[in-house]
This record gives sequence, structure tokens and C-alpha cells, in this order.
Amino acid sequence: MTPRECLRLVLRVGVDTNPSYYRRRIGTTLLRRATSDGRKDAVMLLLENGAEVNAQFEEGETPLEIASRNGRRDIVSMLLTKGADPNVHCGESSALEEACAQGGNGDLVDLLLKNGADVNAESERYGTALIAASRNGHLAVVKTLLENGACISFRHKGYGTALQAAASHGHFNIVELLLTKGADVNSEPGYYYFGTPVQEVLRQGHLDIANLLIDNGSIEAFHGREYDETLLQVIQKGRLDIVNFLLKHGADVDYSSVWDGTALHQAASYGNLEIAKLLLENGEDANIPFEKYGTALQASLIWRQERVADLLLKVTTNVNEKGTYGSALQLAVSHGYATMTKTLLEKGIDPNAHEHRGRWIPIETSVEHRYPRDYRYWPGPASSSVERLEGLDSEMRFEPEKNPAWRRIWPPLHEAIVQGHEAIVELLLDHGADKSLCHAEYENALEAAIDHGRDGLVEQVSQDTTDVVG
Repeated sequence: MTPRECLRLVLRVGVDTNPSYYRRRIGTTLLRRATSDGRKDAVMLLLENGAEVNAQFEEGETPLEIASRNGRRDIVSMLLTKGADPNVHCGESSALEEACAQGGNGDLVDLLLKNGADVNAESERYGTALIAASRNGHLAVVKTLLENGACISFRHKGYGTALQAAASHGHFNIVELLLTKGADVNSEPGYYYFGTPVQEVLRQGHLDIANLLIDNGSIEAFHGREYDETLLQVIQKGRLDIVNFLLKHGADVDYSSVWDGTALHQAASYGNLEIAKLLLENGEDANIPFEKYGTALQASLIWRQERVADLLLKVTTNVNEKGTYGSALQLAVSHGYATMTKTLLEKGIDPNAHEHRGRWIPIETSVEHRYPRDYRYWPGPASSSVERLEGLDSEMRFEPEKNPAWRRIWPPLHEAIVQGHEAIVELLLDHGADKSLCHAEYENALEAAIDHGRDGLVEQVSQDTTDVVG
């Protein structure tokens, strides 16, 4: 016996199609369950046997909302024929809004509107059907809603207006249409977005829409903390065109964020060579220190961005900046960059300068190996990036297996020995590196060479070492 035949038999003997115990214990109704599963035959049988067409789930949803969300025009039509009210909804969303948001089914939207659905019904999820369609990029549905009197200026607390919802999600044609219909380009944005509408659009990478909003009267002052933060964020995405746009409109090239440093630190960290060049051409100072990295040169070296490091080495003068995670020399030595090590030594960097606590540095350059990039959104009391990174450093010092993509870094000579960079060891010694320097686990360079089995370096570093390990 098929499921349809079973249901028909059960209904024939007079089973209640709206049992209160079923709704109470299962949290639904038979009709809603059949609608959710897309069982058109079961829906028809239940309706023919007295099922409540507007029965609501315990959260308030109706079968009509479910069918609309699933894009089932056939079931929606059946429900409407049996008296379903398109304006009964739970408050979270309406049947019309669901149809506009999910599939953008024009025929389904037309059907609901012809059966009396309120085009401006308000809800929690999107606000109105127009905002739902605009946010999800359904141009034909947006046109239909506007033709049926949709309010273009309604503002949802989260998404803002339909214009803002479409703009932030990159739907150029919908933005263009809404502007021709008189949408206010300067209305207050919703709290889902960052800053002004143009800032949010730029942050999402939609430069064409940003220009469209500005051409249509968006009142923007391209300076201040919000725009400078936007500059840092688009650098992470490598958007040279948007960086250029922001700089031309007055973004502060030397702005330094407590979390990310300057724009040049960002470009250096992410290896964006062309953006780094652009920032330098626009006057950014490569010598501005940031407590987490030191200079932008150090930031590029921490993340093994060698091409950017080569560029910054030419313009950085304070090469002795220590930095929380090692000096430029420590980092260059660590990665085996012999040419860069030589240049730094020729620039007068101290061959013995180092961060004393044996910091951890990343082995990989990929973002997934980094310290989490969303730390700016952490809840709770504000703390400096150094405090947060020191927390990570402290955790790995005692439990390094928690992040095998990071390793400890030593003073320049110790580091070169540990990594087995013989040519760099010779360079450092030629420029006055102290073989007797005591640091953390090693009393001197000789002990480091012996401990790591660098037999070829033992003789090189043992001469004149006062504390010879037996």
C-alpha cells in the first residue's frame, strides 16, 4: 500500500486532521508536515478532509509560508484556493517575503499579490518583501513589487533600505532601478553594515556601485576613522582599484589601527606588492612602527612576503626597530634570506639585537595559519594586539603542539646556526656577531651548533668562545 493509499484509508475512518495532541507533542500539524515535505497529494487529501489551512506551527509559520519558501507554486495555489490567508504570518517573515527572498519566483509572487498579499507587510527577517528581493538580487521581482506599490523608503533595523541591501550585496542593476524610482541614497544604514552605505559597498568590493551612489548624490566625507578602517580592510582583499579610489578621495595613508597597524603593514603582511608601491607613492612612511610587528618591513618578513620585503628594505631607515616578534635581521636570518641579511648588515643593523624571550613566528604564509584575523570583533574589554598575541605566544611556549605552523625564533647568530645557514653565519661573524652571547636555552653559539648537530659550524663558532661546552 502506498503512503497516499494509507493516508486516504486513515482519513476515511474519520481520523481528526487537526489533532491537538499531534500539534502539542510533535510541534506541528499534519498539513504543515505534508507541505514541508512537498507532498502535493497529501496536502490535497488533508484539505479535502477539513485540515486547517491557516494552522500555525508553534513558532507561528503557516503552510503557505512554507510552500512559498520552497517555491512550490502548485501547493501555494492549492492552499489559496482552500482559503489560505497570505497575510497571516508569524512576524518573522510573510509568505510573500519568503517567495521574494528564496527563489525569486516571479509567477509565485504574482499569484500571492493577486490573492491579496500585502506588498508592504512588515516582518523581522528582512523588513519587507522589497528588501528581501533587493538583498537577494531578484531584479524581475523587484520590478513587480514596485509596480504593485512597494514602499521604497522603508528602513529595516538590520538591512536598512532596499537600496542599501541591494548595494551591499553587489546588485548593480537593482541599485540603478531603485535610484531611478527615487530611493534616498543618504538614508541611515542598518546595523548589519559597517559605516555609511558607500563605505559598506567599498568594503564588499563593489566599486562600480560606490561610484553610482556618489554620482546620485551620496554625501560622503572620505576621511575619518571609518574610511581609514575601510582602507585597511580592502587591502586584505588585495583590491588595488579600491585602495586607489580611497587614497584619491582623502583616506589617511598613515592611519594606524590598534589591531592592524598602518595600511603598509597590512599590504606587507598580505604580500600585496602593487598596493605597497601605491601606498609609498602616496607618501606613506615605511618607518612607522606598530607594536605587534615593528615596521612594515618586519611585518613582511614575519609572513615570508619576500617581494614586499625587498621593496621595503630600500625605503626603511630604522632597521634596528626591535618589534614584538623579532628584529628585521632575526626574521631575515630565520628564512635564510642571505642577500637581505647582507643588506641589513650594510645598513648598520645591530647583529646582536634580538627579542629576549624566544618568540614564536609562523612557518607558513597562508591566512589559515595566522593568528585569527577577526580579533577586532572580539567581545569584552578592549586589550592591545600585543596582549592578545602574547596570550597566544605564552600558550604555545608551553604547548607548542597546539599550533605546529609556528616555531621559536632566536638571536640572529643562534638562528642562523639552528637553521643551518652557513653563509649567513659567516656574514654575521664578519659583521661582529657575538659568539659568546647567552640566550635562553644556549649559553653561547657553540652550544647551539652542538645541540643541533651542525658539525660544519662547530669549528667556525668555537674560536675565541670563552665558555666551551665539553
